[in-house]
Amino acid sequence: MSPTDLLSFGDFLLDFGNECVWRDQEQLKLTAKAFAVLCYLATHPARIVSKTELFTALWPGVVVSDWALSTCIREIRRVLHDTVKPPQIIETVYRRGYRFLPAVTTQPVVSGQSSVVSPPPLPPLRSQLATGN
Repeated sequence: MSPTDLLSFGDFLLDFGNECVWRDQEQLKLTAKAFAVLCYLATHPARIVSKTELFTALWPGVVVSDWALSTCIREIRRVLHDTVKPPQIIETVYRRGYRFLPAVTTQPVVSGQSSVVSPPPLPPLRSQLATGN
């Protein structure tokens, strides 16, 4: 996954380059660690991702409690309006980990050139920054 790729699922768009999440034209607020957890799960969809795998990937060389991870999952669910029962985005697999449920598509961002694959429309704030207006 390139840092300039966009990953979409449902109404959401993960913008890796700018480290933010969009829902339609609204930028959603996530802490940096919750964003990292969401990105990791979204790039490993439809399979159980163990807590150990998440700790190793996102907190390398640091000992953290389950509380740190569960706090991130809770924040993601709150911001994305997901519920534990029934989950639409992140499923808790009891004693095993988490599973990212929606189908995901990756869309490369192509700047300065025309392409057959067009990126999705940019939210107003980002498009104004890009054009300098």
